[in-house]
Amino acid sequence: MPDPGEKQILINIRGGTPIVLDFYAKTSIPKVSIIQADFNFGDIRFGNTGTLPMTIINEGNIDADLILDLREKEGVKELEGVEGLSI
Repeated sequence: MPDPGEKQILINIRGGTPIVLDFYAKTSIPKVSIIQADFNFGDIRFGNTGTLPMTIINEGNIDADLILDLREKEGVKELEGVEGLSI
């Protein structure tokens, strides 16, 4: 049984013999994690700012572009934790 990522491509050449090309593709996604389990901003009130360290590790074998947007969007459920992180 062939690998699910393996396909054959048939090329018909006018006046010639058809050619069969074996085609194989494998996908890979980044494996990104945040070391800190949580962030405690203590007594910082709404509208004020604070800074805490955050360590992000990519253990995958490809680069990752990270966007962290914690703003609440109208009509969209607020995401908690790493669910607010898109790759």
